[in-house]
Order: sequence, then structure tokens, then C-alpha cells
Amino acid sequence: MTGFISGYNVHSDGVFDDTPWQTSELLLLKMKVFCEANPDTAFVRGVGGLISSLADGRLENASDLVSVRNQGRAVMLYRETLDVVREALEGAGYAITDADGTFGSTFAEALTNFQSARGLPETGLPDQVTLNRLLN
Repeated sequence: MTGFISGYNVHSDGVFDDTPWQTSELLLLKMKVFCEANPDTAFVRGVGGLISSLADGRLENASDLVSVRNQGRAVMLYRETLDVVREALEGAGYAITDADGTFGSTFAEALTNFQSARGLPETGLPDQVTLNRLLN
């Protein structure tokens, strides 16, 4: 599956990364759910549908990777993805007063509050579980 997605990514004009924050594990879980609900559909068709469903969140241009840290833990994200997370949180009513492009205490607090309100593990980080809930 990851090879198929990588091949699609490489041969798509105007695409830097079709899966800018999604790990292989998350994508496989999504495919498991799809396959269980659609047992007669070819796997490759399901992966094609998955790629199509991710189109709105793909990165069209290169973006620097940044390390986001909170309470001794860290995740790596593209800077553009971090900006999208900020916009989504602010759009959901969570105030972030840290300077744009940075991850500071109010950004972590906004994530923790979002996580708490949705019953997610309160890491204060834009982890896979949080991003999946916030950006999908």
C-alpha cells in the first residue's frame, strides 16, 4: 500500500506529499475498516479511494519539517501542516497566542483542550489520533 501511494505521489503533477501527516499505521487502519465494510472490492481500488479522500489535505509544495515538543515528547510535522492545525483549532474556537509558525504553550494548551473535549489522550501534541479527529 505504501509503495502504491508513493508511486501515485511521485507521478502526480503539483503534489509534494499526498499523506503529509498520516502514518502507514493509520492508513492501514483506515483500509482495514474499508475492507471489512467492502469485502468484494479489490484492495487496489480501496487504496485509490483512500488517496482520493486525502486529496484536500495533500501538500502541493515542499515544506520544512519541524519538531513539535510538549512535556518531553515530540512529533515531526511539516510546517505547513502545523499551520493547518493552528487554523483548524482556531476555527473550532481554541485561542492560540503563540506567534504564527511556532509551537508554544498556548498551542499545546489548545490541543490539550481539544483532546479533552473529545475524549482523546491529552498529549498536547498534534499526534495521529488528534490529527485524524481534527483534520478529517
